[in-house]
Amino acid sequence: MKQNWQLHIQLEFVTTEHSGLLFYNGRYDGKHDFISVMVLKGQVEMKFSIFSETISIKTNVNGGVADGRWHKVEVVFHNKVR
Repeated sequence: MKQNWQLHIQLEFVTTEHSGLLFYNGRYDGKHDFISVMVLKGQVEMKFSIFSETISIKTNVNGGVADGRWHKVEVVFHNKVR
């Protein structure tokens, strides 16, 4: 059986806060699939859980994103199972 799906999220934001949630989709119990995009310690972090495995991806933007300027985040994920 072939399984093929993709996820594409694009956000533009301005913040002076060093921590905060930008996007979340899923349940709050942590037992089901979810995706979150947040600012943590001035950097963008994306976490997602698929089949009980959580993956975290962090940016390393020089000076961080909590600078009151516009920033754009684009998340593209492709999953293929054959």
